[in-house]
Amino acid sequence: MSSAFDEEIENLDRGGLIQKLQEETQAQSAWTVFYHQAVADRLHLNPTDHKCLDLILKCHLAGEPEPMTPGALARITRLTTGAVTGVLDRLEHAGFVKREHDPGDRRRIIVRPTPERVQKDVAPIFEQLSEGFKRECSRYTDEELRLLIGFARHCQALLQEATRQLRELG
Repeated sequence: MSSAFDEEIENLDRGGLIQKLQEETQAQSAWTVFYHQAVADRLHLNPTDHKCLDLILKCHLAGEPEPMTPGALARITRLTTGAVTGVLDRLEHAGFVKREHDPGDRRRIIVRPTPERVQKDVAPIFEQLSEGFKRECSRYTDEELRLLIGFARHCQALLQEATRQLRELG
């Protein structure tokens, strides 16, 4: 942390600290959106297609017990099945994913990332950010990292609940 930053927050009371933390997390949220727009632009995708590819990759890399299907992608994203078909058509045409029939149920489609294309075009984009993130994490103790992970998880839960409530309003 820079000394200007330390000085800025040093004398804040609890309310001021909470306000500053809220401002910083809102700024981080905005920059996350801007970053992913830049990633989508670099990959010649729209932001929705990029984030759907991200979900497909995360499912694949996490070794989820159930592979990604168009129906699962529609449920997660709340896109219509027709919109998901369009997303998958574009991702497949660009070479990022392939659709396969499930060998256990030929009616079911499984969506898998194309490893060669992901390794060549997607992975390098995230290397700089990943390395910077690791450097930033090296400044913190394991206990501080656990605290930050807990904070991030609780904030995600708040966002999920706020999202659910907004959607229920119609």
